[in-house]
Amino acid sequence: MYSVLVTDDEPTAVKHIESIIEKKCPDFYVAGRARNGKEALEKTLDIHPDILITDIRMPVMDGIQLSEALYSSGEDTKIIIVSGYSEFGYAQSAIKLGVRDYILKPVVPSELQALLFKLKEELKDKYYQGRKEIIRKLSLGQAPKEGEMEKYFPYALYYAALVRRNGLPPRFSGQRNVEIFSDSNETIFIYGRDECEALYICPKELVDGNDFIRLIEHKVEKEQPQTAYFTAVYGDEPVPCSRLQELMKKLYRALDCGIVLGKNKVIHLKGEEEDGCGKEPEVQEDGLCGLEKYCMKSNFSRAKEEMIRLLYKWDKEERPQIWVEGMVHKISYILQKYRSGKGWNREEEFLLEDAFLYSENVQQLADNLAEILFKTPEEEADFLKMDTQEYYNKIMKYISGHFAQQLTLQSASRALGISQTYLSKLIRKYGGESFNSCLTRLRMEKAMEIMRTSGSRIYVKDVAEQVGYQDQFYFSRIFRAHTGMCPSDFWNE
Repeated sequence: MYSVLVTDDEPTAVKHIESIIEKKCPDFYVAGRARNGKEALEKTLDIHPDILITDIRMPVMDGIQLSEALYSSGEDTKIIIVSGYSEFGYAQSAIKLGVRDYILKPVVPSELQALLFKLKEELKDKYYQGRKEIIRKLSLGQAPKEGEMEKYFPYALYYAALVRRNGLPPRFSGQRNVEIFSDSNETIFIYGRDECEALYICPKELVDGNDFIRLIEHKVEKEQPQTAYFTAVYGDEPVPCSRLQELMKKLYRALDCGIVLGKNKVIHLKGEEEDGCGKEPEVQEDGLCGLEKYCMKSNFSRAKEEMIRLLYKWDKEERPQIWVEGMVHKISYILQKYRSGKGWNREEEFLLEDAFLYSENVQQLADNLAEILFKTPEEEADFLKMDTQEYYNKIMKYISGHFAQQLTLQSASRALGISQTYLSKLIRKYGGESFNSCLTRLRMEKAMEIMRTSGSRIYVKDVAEQVGYQDQFYFSRIFRAHTGMCPSDFWNE
């Protein structure tokens, strides 16, 4: 519900407005009352109401002076001026001071109801944008301003869960991902650092603990049917909004420690101090010594075999992805040290991260890493034959013709007769984007085309299905992330 501060020096006028709000405006409540502009200014800066309804003529400080003071303070409360007919022009001039609207005396219930309904839509978007900004700050470890958490997350307690399909998002290469947020109409707030991830924040008042887990499981199954594997981390106990940042840190840390390539995992955080991470796995001192000895002797074929052996060993031990990535980077540094002409390059960083993001099992990872780190001159020559704009156009034609299906990097590479690594490399070189970004962009472009040509004669769920999404709400989140508006707003535009 949205808060209202009513200001008038006549008690009967205050009671009249209160009665209208109570009987006609269920989404609003009166949070306070003031008898003059000075008192209203103090209360507004203290309780930060969503809406201030104020008379224009009052002692001590009138409505215009009050509006000027709030405008100067930077307060974003929406102001409604109540004025007599003789003050009509005076009230109109207050619009430039940030006054949102005005209403004439005597206040007619239907007119105030219509005005508050219009402002409700603006407030809904304001709160949505506020929650987005706070969650973005929390995910980056930044503290929100004082009072922001309580304002934008008003429920007493919240459950939270973090779900990710496939591997961790890119971290080393500096790739930028499109953040995903839930639609403003969704009850549960959802945030993803990319479209493979979802942080769910749900008020305890809406579900109990077991229902929350079942709800998330249902969402994952419905929204991500093509997932090769997933990792889910649940905070089993609800927390007040003041502890959401602490819980989010634990969820993200548990995700980092918990993702094992190719394995479905569910992690429950139960204790106060628990974050899902155990002791860091120890690395045997001779873990990479054998591989380095082969490199010292320029026996890179044996070094490749040793890397593959280690990958299968680490898979059997269920080593976390983040740990395996660190070891693979050490292997890359060893190769840079002993292989002539092989130095650090940004393209390799992109490809290594893509290998971990897209590989569905250890065999695919081993094949992809072998191709990235140990490609032979013959393999490089084969790639150069495909390294053309014409071949890239062929790839784009295939993706454009099949994105309505459950298309993945693996299925596309098989159909095109090209390795996952080379397919990813060509899309990055000629398109300047990852496979996922390319696929999503083409889907969104097609969705916009369908909506432009079909108008309101088609449902959102039908558009979603035509471009490869099984769930219309998941599609709407992706659509908003890429266009800046939800499908219904796009239609209205």
